[in-house]
Amino acid sequence: MSKSKADIRAEIIEYYECLKPELQESGMRHSTISEPIDFIILDSPDKETLLGIRKWLQRIIDPAFQEVIKVRKMVKPEVWANYKSLGVVGLAEQELLAAAHKKLRIAWRTYGKQTRSSKA
Repeated sequence: MSKSKADIRAEIIEYYECLKPELQESGMRHSTISEPIDFIILDSPDKETLLGIRKWLQRIIDPAFQEVIKVRKMVKPEVWANYKSLGVVGLAEQELLAAAHKKLRIAWRTYGKQTRSSKA
């Protein structure tokens, strides 16, 4: 049985909510982060378009996001918070996280390129 348009939309938004904090921490602007979700909410795309967005999340974003999660698990959350609050920089795990965030930013920006080229 195929999923309804509402179910697919809900899956995308739920996944987005998981991604959002890492996208913000990676240094992306709010408008860049919210573009795909604003499109889903404001434009009410058809089921085929929603399936395309979900596919984009699964194939392009998920591998980059999983790399961020892998690096995050190297250190306890409270330690990451201490690094930030104390201004500690330059540690190996921070460099790995910065590299993972960069890959996530690049993957996220593919959305804008795909949608701009499909509108042309």
